[in-house]
Amino acid sequence: MPLFLPLFFLLSILNPPPVPKFEAQVLDKNVSIGYGLAIGDVDGDRKPDILLADQKQIVWYRNGDWKRFVMAENLTERDSWHYRLIDSSMHMTHNLEVLEDQDGTRIWLGGKEGIKVLTSQGGNWQMAEEQPWVEHNFGVGEVRRIVGVNGQPFVAAIEPMHGNQLTIYKPGDTNSRHILKENMNQGHALAGADLLGSGNSQIVVGWRNPNTDQKVGICLLASQDPTAHAWQEYVVDDNTMACEDLQVADLNKDGKLDIIAAGRDSHNLIVYWNRTEKIAR
Repeated sequence: MPLFLPLFFLLSILNPPPVPKFEAQVLDKNVSIGYGLAIGDVDGDRKPDILLADQKQIVWYRNGDWKRFVMAENLTERDSWHYRLIDSSMHMTHNLEVLEDQDGTRIWLGGKEGIKVLTSQGGNWQMAEEQPWVEHNFGVGEVRRIVGVNGQPFVAAIEPMHGNQLTIYKPGDTNSRHILKENMNQGHALAGADLLGSGNSQIVVGWRNPNTDQKVGICLLASQDPTAHAWQEYVVDDNTMACEDLQVADLNKDGKLDIIAAGRDSHNLIVYWNRTEKIAR
């Protein structure tokens, strides 16, 4: 029998993270496909509103009464949209993560080839020289940067594109790839944030087609393991959200991050209010 236990294991016993608890509130039952979500203050009242890119409309929901407003609809290629091409080297690109650090702005671009890293220098975007690829052995859908127990950065991704696996690994080290969850069908939504106040990221993941249990939904995964291999999974939504996209934000300014999700086949928009009783500090 070993005479000692790893420090992270002892700490997790003495100071375990709180058990996540969420309360669902349906804001809209008539979403078409719910393709993309964003959070921002639309009306200038300093409260975060919900923005949704739907099949033919871009709409927003006002914080408080959650009334729905149409911002734009029936847009076509003839509408005046100004854009700038910064990269065209990948195939079937699907999702991205924008990161700000001491070196400037970076984009992690997920697609068929994996995750490509782009940097901006003097307003010009180019492939990162020191780490052009975060990972390139697997096709990638959603990609997010998460922060581990000791501040170690990790990559969380849904693989392959529209895939069944939630994976995590150290940037640039494909040998560290670890599968956290495989029971998804059409994984399509991912977020990394500290919803429990533990000082490190939890992972929120959603899928849009019924899995082997014939369920859609959203799960939260939490870890106190510095290697990011041991994770505890919690169910946030059990078969009511065919998740197309999700975001996390403190909508009611109570110091707890909430989950906002939109469903394609479930045609709904739901806020999962963070009711976790004891937020770690």
